[in-house]
Amino acid sequence: LYRAFKAELGMSPHEYIDQLRHARATDLLLGTSASVRAVASQCGFSDVKYFIGWFNAKFGLSPAAWRKKMRSS
Repeated sequence: LYRAFKAELGMSPHEYIDQLRHARATDLLLGTSASVRAVASQCGFSDVKYFIGWFNAKFGLSPAAWRKKMRSS
């Protein structure tokens, strides 16, 4: 199943889920006033600190700082 998934989409199931979480997080951060904790929960993260670290690794900013920067641009 893993090989078929990767052959069809060009990425692993983990990478695919990561992309979905990334898209959902950025949509929620920009489109709502939901707290970072609420965004983390809605993206499937049970630990807000883990979510912040994951987000920071992708963007180089915390979710709150990224939201502020994107809204001011």
